[in-house]
Amino acid sequence: MEQKGVGYDSIKQLYIPKVIIGVNAASKNQELAKEFIQSMYSDSVQNIDTSEGFPVTENALQYLADYVETAAAKNDIVGTSAVNPFTGTEEKFDAHYPDKVAVEQINTKIKGLKKPFRPDDILTDTVMKEMENCYAGTKTPEETAQGISQKVDTYLQE
Repeated sequence: MEQKGVGYDSIKQLYIPKVIIGVNAASKNQELAKEFIQSMYSDSVQNIDTSEGFPVTENALQYLADYVETAAAKNDIVGTSAVNPFTGTEEKFDAHYPDKVAVEQINTKIKGLKKPFRPDDILTDTVMKEMENCYAGTKTPEETAQGISQKVDTYLQE
């Protein structure tokens, strides 16, 4: 990402939760449920790199910042390639952990996130359906934007 000048930023301090846990108030196993939730926040679980998001505890964020300096992290490089759809040429690239400074910058942004974002499938479907017309050339980008805006406004007023 740094090669392309791309970085991380937040919009209105929103984040997308990857795992949501909870306990039914009517559960007959309240203590077991409490232990389960505590285990989800334990260092042994939070320190696992699932490549599916970031940990939520400060200890785990610090662990990640420290981990990227280890030999194991520095040797963990994944190479892949893809065909550029515009040029038809194969492009190869390597993915690796960022350095500690970059991880600490990301951690600072993570600590500033305040509100979960939950995508609205109706809005997403509306945008995608309208975009199909644009891609097919039956509507201009301006007409598509106007159609999306009208449908979204109507939906949000309901």
